[in-house]
Amino acid sequence: VDGEERNRRIQQPSRIMFTVAGLTASAVRFVRHAKCGARALSQTASTSRQQPRIYTKTGDKGTSALFTGERRAKNDAVFEALGTLDELTSTIGLAIAQCRLDASITLVPDQLTEVQMMIQDVASHVATPLSSASTSALERTELPLGYVVTVEQWIDTMTEQLPPLTQFILPGGSVPSATIHCARTVASAVCVCVCIYVLCCMCVRVFLCVHGF
Repeated sequence: VDGEERNRRIQQPSRIMFTVAGLTASAVRFVRHAKCGARALSQTASTSRQQPRIYTKTGDKGTSALFTGERRAKNDAVFEALGTLDELTSTIGLAIAQCRLDASITLVPDQLTEVQMMIQDVASHVATPLSSASTSALERTELPLGYVVTVEQWIDTMTEQLPPLTQFILPGGSVPSATIHCARTVASAVCVCVCIYVLCCMCVRVFLCVHGF
């Protein structure tokens, strides 16, 4: 995927990812201005009235929209998968920030940033179910097979530089290492959530086929 295509895909993630990003941005601005006292908060409130609201209240009745426009209950398996994907990329972001504080860690932060962009694409893909997606939506959220090849090559390169693994590793050692361990555990949870969602979709399709729908 060339740079232009990657930028287009990153700029058009699922609506739920936009909502989470907006909430995070608002929280950061609020905390920043809170340190300046009541006057700063008043100015922030005044300014916010002139800007488009990043919340829609469309989910107040217990549903949320997917990238396709389809609305599902908030406890649907797809939102569990999307929420865990968001948790993963956020945890990786923390790991990147920690790695950049250590001058001896050079290549890993850039690779983790690339992984974050891959995860955004995965989230867009998950938020585009076949049951309600148009052909254009499926094309826009199709995942390149090269992602797997790229990550496996990174793993192989790192493995060649490390001594043979003969025992389990306890998380810790340094803050960057421990934070990446946290990201690893979230990645495991993502695997479970996405698999559950896929199995749910398969079960629904089998049911519809069996009953002639």
